[in-house]
Amino acid sequence: MSLLGRLEFHNCSAGGRGGGVFIAGKGKGEEFMAREMHFHHCRADREGGALFAERMSQLDHVTLDRCNSGGSGAVTVYNDVNVSDLTVVTDADSKGQAIMSGGAALVESLNCTGSGEQMCEVASSTNLSLPKLWCPDGAERTGADGAQKVACSPCGNGYVRLIQAVNPQCQPCPPQAANCTPTNLTMPAGMTVDAHDFSIELYCPNPAACPGGSLLATSN
Repeated sequence: MSLLGRLEFHNCSAGGRGGGVFIAGKGKGEEFMAREMHFHHCRADREGGALFAERMSQLDHVTLDRCNSGGSGAVTVYNDVNVSDLTVVTDADSKGQAIMSGGAALVESLNCTGSGEQMCEVASSTNLSLPKLWCPDGAERTGADGAQKVACSPCGNGYVRLIQAVNPQCQPCPPQAANCTPTNLTMPAGMTVDAHDFSIELYCPNPAACPGGSLLATSN
């Protein structure tokens, strides 16, 4: 089964599974394919707030905009699932999984910069591959390829992550920081940090060039 073109789903819901799309059928060789799907404010009471599929699924471009379910996350597939490009947008306090797969899962690129870090998780019952993951400010990638779960997790106390990058990792706060949280770093006058490693603090030869101040998380 193939769905062609751009498909939009708004304010969709289901009492059970698949708030926007429900694909049944587990027959061998049966596959669900879609080129471009965008789900906005979709919800299911049990599984797959945006999409639920029993078949193997091949999805190209998918957007999950504030979609969730009571039992799992936005996309639930009881089989293998491949996604080329996935974007997740949620409220800051949303919890759940972007994708739950009952088979192997391959997500080539997952952008969660617009999501709460507790929502950005891909889980698989077998093998999982996620080469490129972008996390919200102040969060880092946890879980490596081959694991059963990859997620964006908040940096712990004493760590900072300000610059957006693929597969980000939190960095230890510099020892002389006046203030350091996962999304904010304040250095005293006369000091700065390395542009690539914020845990390395540097003294400025010309103190006037480093008046001190706060660096805030940015997606640039």
